[in-house]
Amino acid sequence: EDEKYYRDNTGIYVNCGQMVMKETEDDNDTQGLGTFFRYGYAPSSRNDMTQFYSAGVSYQGLLDGRDNDILAVGMSRGYFSDGAAGVYTEDSETVFETFYNIEMSKWMTLTPSIQYVADPSSVDNGREIKDAVVFGLRAQMAGVGFMPGLGWLRTDLPALRPDVRPVIYPYSGEELVAFPAI
Repeated sequence: EDEKYYRDNTGIYVNCGQMVMKETEDDNDTQGLGTFFRYGYAPSSRNDMTQFYSAGVSYQGLLDGRDNDILAVGMSRGYFSDGAAGVYTEDSETVFETFYNIEMSKWMTLTPSIQYVADPSSVDNGREIKDAVVFGLRAQMAGVGFMPGLGWLRTDLPALRPDVRPVIYPYSGEELVAFPAI
């Protein structure tokens, strides 16, 4: 099946987070209970997923001596456009996730996770897929010089930020934009 590419796509994304309980009265204390909510919308005429939301809670420093570790529980739900009906078997998909982010050092974290996917929107050789449990392990390293992306490519925005510039990806020859590491 031929892929379609569209220009002038738009969307909106909102990300809200709030610390609701700190372990101490110190303003700089990052340990405690937090909540988050995210919502995204994109037009169905150009996108398979038109709406997305997620919500959950997290606790940093739950275990003594592990002040930077984070335990989180959340749920997310995505809604598919009518135009994607040939690809996805359901109108929406829901995922519940729990993870524990372990700070191994100042530059490395490991995050084991478990997800429960309710009503997966996919097919496997013509058979609908039943609910699924997914186990994962993510490793993250800091100290990377930059993060490549396509977001500002062929725009005037890099001129506003001298630390953001176009680069050639050495493995594919593709042009990307290099954003400084956070």
